[in-house]
Amino acid sequence: MPSRILAASVLLLCSAVVSYAGGPAFVAGSGYNPGVEGQALIWANGSVQYFTDQGDLSPILTGAQADALIASAFSAWTTIPGVSLTASQAGHLAEDVNGSNIQTNGFGVVASPADITSSATSTPVGIVYDYDGTVTDAILGEGAGALDDCFTNAVYGSPDNFSMSGNIVHALVVINGICAATNAQLPDVQYRLVRVLGRTSGLGWSQANLNVLTRKPVPTSSDYAGFSVMHFIDPISCVPITICYPQRRRPQNG
Repeated sequence: MPSRILAASVLLLCSAVVSYAGGPAFVAGSGYNPGVEGQALIWANGSVQYFTDQGDLSPILTGAQADALIASAFSAWTTIPGVSLTASQAGHLAEDVNGSNIQTNGFGVVASPADITSSATSTPVGIVYDYDGTVTDAILGEGAGALDDCFTNAVYGSPDNFSMSGNIVHALVVINGICAATNAQLPDVQYRLVRVLGRTSGLGWSQANLNVLTRKPVPTSSDYAGFSVMHFIDPISCVPITICYPQRRRPQNG
C-alpha cells in the first residue's frame, strides 16, 4: 500500500510529505467559530509547549533523565522532513504529581492538581511521571497502574481541551514508572511514548500496511518499511515490542 500524505494536524504547509499517520485525530464539528467546521483541530502555529513533572519517573530515571526521554520522543515527529511542528519544554509543573495529590471525578477527569486539568491552558501539555503507578490507579481505576497492565497503560493520554477557533489548547500525558523501572522495559516505553505524543500532536490512527499485523497477504520488506507507528493497536504477543518491530522508535519504521 502506498504511503499517504502526513496529516494536516501536524502541518502548517502540507506538501508531498510521506505519511506516518492516518490523518487528523480530531475534526471540528458544529459549534466552533464560523469557517472552522470540518477542519482538523491542531496546535496553534504548529507549536507544542509541554511541562513535565517535578518528580522522578522511576528508580532508574530521574526527572532530568525522563525529560530527555520526552525530548527524544517528540523529536521523532519534529525532525520529519517537511513537517512544521515544534515541541519545546517550557518548564515544570508546580508539583510532583503522585497518588497523594491526584483526584478524579470517577470518570477519568482529573480534578487536581490544577495545572494538569483540561482548563490549565497556561501549561498546554502536562506530562506526569507516575513513579509508583498510583496516578494511573486514580485515573484509570484501581490496579491499572500495576506491572501486569504495562502493555496498555505504560504511557497514555491525549488532548482534552479545544478552542472555538479550532486549536488544541491542552493535553495530559502520563508515563507509568512501574513500566520504566528496568533498562529492559525502556524500549517499549519509548515506543509507546512516541505513539501517545503523536496522538497528542493531533495525529489519527493509520490503516496503512495492516498486513504487517494480519499477515494477509504475507508482508514484504516494503510493507514493514511503510508500516506507520500510528497503527491502532499491537498484538498482545509483541512483548517486547522488538519482536514485532525491530525499529520501534521512529515513525517511519513502526
